[in-house]
Amino acid sequence: MLHAVKLPDRGGDTQYINMHRAYEDLSSAMKQRIDGLRAIHVYQSRHSARKLMTLSEENRKAVPDAVLHPLVRTHPETRRKAIYLNPIRIEGIEGMSEPDALALLDELLDHARQPQYEYRHQWRRAISSCGTTAACCTRPTATTT
Repeated sequence: MLHAVKLPDRGGDTQYINMHRAYEDLSSAMKQRIDGLRAIHVYQSRHSARKLMTLSEENRKAVPDAVLHPLVRTHPETRRKAIYLNPIRIEGIEGMSEPDALALLDELLDHARQPQYEYRHQWRRAISSCGTTAACCTRPTATTT
């Protein structure tokens, strides 16, 4: 559960994308294409327009250069599959050319960002404004408008 402590004057909505549903609605051909692929995750992808804060030298040493994560994750209890991607962190896909990897990632992200997969929480200045999420199968984003 999330609880807003301080809110901006405008924007600040939080959006969750149901990556289980996004995976389930992929074509069979796309599911076969991405099952087994592993994405290369870094602290800050050079392909991302959104920039993260710069790490101190000490913190930078603690962050690995890159790690591999599956593009499709399976929930350990329900066995439901979900797309696993983060455009701020993914640098590419293992064994795939950069243009092909970026095109596939764009296609998956465009698919997942469709309104039917999204919940948008508009935080309010009130006694209580809370939002809940299942962290293992949603992709949160924040808005600026």
